[in-house]
Amino acid sequence: MKVRSVVLYGIVILGCLGAFNHFSRKLNPYRFADNQNYEILWSEHVGWKKLSPGPQQLFMYSDRGTDIRLIGSVSRIMDEVNPTPELDTDGLADLYIGTTRENMKGWSAERHPDFAGQERFSMILREGPDRTTWTAFVAKGNTTLIVSMGANGAKRSDLEALMPRFRAFLADVEFRPKTYAMY
Repeated sequence: MKVRSVVLYGIVILGCLGAFNHFSRKLNPYRFADNQNYEILWSEHVGWKKLSPGPQQLFMYSDRGTDIRLIGSVSRIMDEVNPTPELDTDGLADLYIGTTRENMKGWSAERHPDFAGQERFSMILREGPDRTTWTAFVAKGNTTLIVSMGANGAKRSDLEALMPRFRAFLADVEFRPKTYAMY
């Protein structure tokens, strides 16, 4: 009887600890969100000519034969917490669409089905008076990658022709955990 009551108390205590952990995650998502940084790896692909990226770009390629460019940018936050867990892959795509609609007169933005390669990308198509751009987002931990394909004067049909190559490029993108030395 005594062993039985000790086991019962132990189960109740573990249940209370589990409930506390569950509710504390809901009350303080910043503490429990993934705060890992990742190194981003990708492969060179046939048909894309490598260009020198700018200071805010991870990579830049040009289609051989058109002015359409493939540009990648990365953002990393080095912190013990994830300060914006709501800006995950879906949240960032929603913000991008909302910002386009509110601030870019004459532009449209629409979300398309996600693309899943090694990482899951949100896919956004934006069309303006003189430019069309496909943008793929992936946010993982404290690392965000944005890959855009577009050009001034490009039409939707121009980009649609390159979508198989764009998706092939995205399929090879890989995030690997990266550890930085902290002082």
